[in-house]
Amino acid sequence: MGDTLSTEQLATMETERRQKINNFQNQTRLDEIDVVAIEECFKEHSNNDELNEEQFNKALQHLEEYGLNKISNSELSARMFHIYDTNGDGVLDFDEFLPAFSLLCGGSIDDKVDLTFRIYDKDNSGTIDREEMSSIITASFHAGLKLLASAGELEETLIDLTLGLLDMCIELSIDFAFDSFDSDGDGVLTKEEFKVWAMNDENVTATVDGQNYNAPMTLFSLSPDQKASLPSGSTSTWGLLDNSTKPPGKPYLHVHVHSGVDLVSKDRNGYSDPFCKIQVGNDKKYKRKTVVRKKTLNPVWKENLKFIFLSTRAQENQTVTIEIFDKDKLGVDRMGKVVVNLDDDFAYEQLQQYPVQPVKPKDRVSGYLNLAFARNDDLFYRFPNVDL
Repeated sequence: MGDTLSTEQLATMETERRQKINNFQNQTRLDEIDVVAIEECFKEHSNNDELNEEQFNKALQHLEEYGLNKISNSELSARMFHIYDTNGDGVLDFDEFLPAFSLLCGGSIDDKVDLTFRIYDKDNSGTIDREEMSSIITASFHAGLKLLASAGELEETLIDLTLGLLDMCIELSIDFAFDSFDSDGDGVLTKEEFKVWAMNDENVTATVDGQNYNAPMTLFSLSPDQKASLPSGSTSTWGLLDNSTKPPGKPYLHVHVHSGVDLVSKDRNGYSDPFCKIQVGNDKKYKRKTVVRKKTLNPVWKENLKFIFLSTRAQENQTVTIEIFDKDKLGVDRMGKVVVNLDDDFAYEQLQQYPVQPVKPKDRVSGYLNLAFARNDDLFYRFPNVDL
């Protein structure tokens, strides 16, 4: 026979339970009924007083029916599960589950921003880089697309088209985050910078026949009053299937890096492994690079790189510098550069040859790059006169 708990032991356990409830009430401003409801939710979906990740998502879905922000079965919920799985055993007991759900149900906006930051900060560095943000935003875009597909609103051909535009949408969303909120331009978001971005109520929206499907990128949604208190024009929702939300003027600069011809050899085999770094102006935020092409002096990239300028001043005449490098195991070697001035008389939308110039006077260079440029307000622009 198993051991039977004594009356005193049962009383002690109940006292500890009550104390735990009181503590979370004080921390989250939940009343006792709310905490008990969370406890009942845990019991309903757990097995042997533990929740695996699948059961955790079912518990989230349970509370989403009562107004919780829809984050179940997402990158947000996956990261949240691992954060609260403090002992790393792949399950949550009630002591791990209660803080998570108490925060979701009764925590302040600041509490939820802090947890959202922890979710994005995968390497626990205290800052968020583009790669970390990309992993979450990519998952959010996929979630939006899945919603459309599951609702039967998209034909298969349109789903394929949307997938083709996915990388472009992700890049523009990340550009917006870092161009707008990386105040010191160091290429990462601090918690303070991230909070400003998160409070702009960012989400991914897909629109079909007037119906919106939202994939949240944070753990909270702002109320109408909270949205109204934000500075005018500060919110920005990026559309999956429309191009309705964009800054004024011609905010998109499209740089088509087509190919290189007769570039300089940097390797003993007589070839190079070239790639390009593209910089607009002097701001580190406006920097991109192409893929590496192996063992060639005539690389073909055919890459469209997009830059977003969020003010009309930033859209004024710019200088674009394209530096060419040879990729080695231990680093890179310079292969030259091309500098293009986008002045008022510049011929946009035409593929042109640009001779490679030395970065330093003694650099050995050769050949040219085939490039095209466009500036407009079309997120999904395609060059009409370029063989893509």
